[in-house]
Amino acid sequence: MPLQRQPAHPRLGELISRFVRDSYPRDTAKHVARRWGVSATTAANVVKGHVSIPTLTKALAAEGWGFWDKIGAAVTGETYAQFEERALLTVIEKADHARSKLGEARARRAALDPELWLHPGS
Repeated sequence: MPLQRQPAHPRLGELISRFVRDSYPRDTAKHVARRWGVSATTAANVVKGHVSIPTLTKALAAEGWGFWDKIGAAVTGETYAQFEERALLTVIEKADHARSKLGEARARRAALDPELWLHPGS
């Protein structure tokens, strides 16, 4: 099997199969073939959980961000919104830590006696 036809994630085919069966409970393969612009054989394979990278690309183009978010959440365990919030909270925590360190450095500088380091040995 050529590299480009292998699924990107071991469970990806299973997750996409579940998505299409939930989205199109009746005549699933027919809906997939029509909506994604794939052959009937490819659509039947999708329903069985076999998805190639080219088919995944067509699915993303046809289904849009909702598809990407559902599949991404199933693979990673979090939605994009949750990922984004976690990343932003990390940035905020790092900024708070840097502010704290800056405050400590200012306090140390303020505590220094300028006469001692301006005129050493006096």
